[in-house]
Amino acid sequence: MSKKAPWKDQAEGRFFTRLEVAQTLSGSLALPLHVVTGRKDGPTLGITATIHGDETVPPIMLRRLFEELDLSQLAGRLCAIPVCNPLAMSAFGRQTPEQHGKTDLHEVFPGSAKGNLTQMMAAVIASNLIDHVDVLIDYHCGGAGGRLQERIDFHRGAADDIKARSLELGRKF
Repeated sequence: MSKKAPWKDQAEGRFFTRLEVAQTLSGSLALPLHVVTGRKDGPTLGITATIHGDETVPPIMLRRLFEELDLSQLAGRLCAIPVCNPLAMSAFGRQTPEQHGKTDLHEVFPGSAKGNLTQMMAAVIASNLIDHVDVLIDYHCGGAGGRLQERIDFHRGAADDIKARSLELGRKF
């Protein structure tokens, strides 16, 4: 069973916290979590971004989204981690620098609290965000070594109605 969501008891409004991952020689490694709760009840949308450190557009888009969001018109909740891999972002690379083993955050979910830093970040993201949302958008933008493409991925074993709703949401996004 997963832990309680950090925003579980939050009323209408804006909420920010830092999700602690680990203490390193250079200080605390934490991930930013932004939450906006609307006036009306509704589903919870989660957004992850900057899984790869060279994908710098998503945090800018999310900042703008959070600034312009009208809480009186929002039904439900929007939760986002705009920078999922701050170590890769600070190195402007696709993977977490200076580690052994799997260092591409995109490939290590659900992660491990006892793994390397990449696996630890994945575990924090999974237990504090992914496990608690109704819908998840993992936002990528190509990056320095990537390619720009319009693509929607979903679990191969998903029911047909889930696939159809995922495609509809992706097109609207």
